[in-house]
Amino acid sequence: MNLPVNVPDVDEAERALLASVLVKPDVLDEVSGLVDANDFRQPSHAEVWKAISRLRGDTQPVDVISVLNAIKGKPGIPDNAYAWLAELFIEGGYQAWNAEYYARQVRDRSVKERLVLAAIDITKAACDGDLSHEDCLSLAEKRITELRDAKADSRLLSVQDAMVEGLVELEERRKGRPPGMPFGFWPLDRITSLRPGQLWIVAARPSHGKSAFALNVACNAATEHPVLFCSLEMTRQEIVERIIADKGGVNSEAISVGTLSRDQWERVIDASNEVSQWKLFLDDNPHQTVGQIASKARRLKRRYGGMGLVVVDYLQLIQPERGSQRETRNEQIAQMTRALKTLAMELEWPVMVLSQLNRSADGERPRLSQLRDSGAIEQDANNVLFVHRQDVYRSASEPKDGKAEFIIAKQRGGPPGECELIWRGEHFRFEAPPLYENFDEDYQPNFL
Repeated sequence: MNLPVNVPDVDEAERALLASVLVKPDVLDEVSGLVDANDFRQPSHAEVWKAISRLRGDTQPVDVISVLNAIKGKPGIPDNAYAWLAELFIEGGYQAWNAEYYARQVRDRSVKERLVLAAIDITKAACDGDLSHEDCLSLAEKRITELRDAKADSRLLSVQDAMVEGLVELEERRKGRPPGMPFGFWPLDRITSLRPGQLWIVAARPSHGKSAFALNVACNAATEHPVLFCSLEMTRQEIVERIIADKGGVNSEAISVGTLSRDQWERVIDASNEVSQWKLFLDDNPHQTVGQIASKARRLKRRYGGMGLVVVDYLQLIQPERGSQRETRNEQIAQMTRALKTLAMELEWPVMVLSQLNRSADGERPRLSQLRDSGAIEQDANNVLFVHRQDVYRSASEPKDGKAEFIIAKQRGGPPGECELIWRGEHFRFEAPPLYENFDEDYQPNFL
């Protein structure tokens, strides 16, 4: 591979690593998580590595003869392959104990070479007049993140360690603390929670309060965890006004018109001071792709680490990635939901994405089949939550009870269920019923 700059040559390290594995095949199990065939610069070395890996995987003997038979006719293999392999075998007698050291050298050189190639791709993208600077930045961050996180055994975990993790989570549940992050509404928190690595779809028809609910959850989480709230529908000012109406207990109409009394103004100031301490990050770019959202989420993850939350309002407004404009809308949405699911798993954060429902959901309890634009939404989501307020369909003369149904139509790892919250439209917030009126130690959620 010809590069415009010199990357340190590790040909000797590659030979030493192959020699180590030829002499002591068990060494492959120790270093396979550090390197793979793509890390070798020399094609002949890569072919030998692949041959040894295949033989080892098939529980076949690994020696000069078996490897020779496996690499015959492969690219870069010298004519005197037997003598070449025999020489490697002899060299390996005193190198096998240093296999990990050589593997790290090979990997180090490989990552540096890929970094150079990534830089070339990024430079080309920056010179492409058809790409925006945000697309270029998203590409750059994606390429660098892939290099940083690329490790063959990064998600490999022994069953003993996995069991410990599982028992810790079960103990938390036994103590009444749900795994992951709570919604902040006790009726919901008794049924489910925002678990790391899961994609949540929150769907409703317009005016049922899905954006308000998502913002409520984001605010509840941001007191302790970093939260990225991406709104492709509301401006930052609209979001801030909703937060102030909620946390300050101020009528939203008074905020919108500006007719605030002295007492209301003081509550606005107090709410602003409280909210300023949160780890809540607002993004109101209406033309975002999933890649751009992912870039911002990764930056927050690197900055804070630990648990966090990504909220996207809403799915059908996300822009398709460059190159997918000619695909059908269903295909575009499918790509987006899969990318958002992958982002949740990568960050080990819950990702909550709002979605529209078809018009057929008007006036009735929503169903999974009414998710708009693609069946992939239901398929990729770990959980699907519907928000339904019958008050929306009542005339102005009819009494309204303020009740909102929250229907968990899909819950991976648990049964479907439902609960009720109270809608306070003047403050753009949902409230849980008072706990003391409903509390019961033997309470069982209403599973469907």
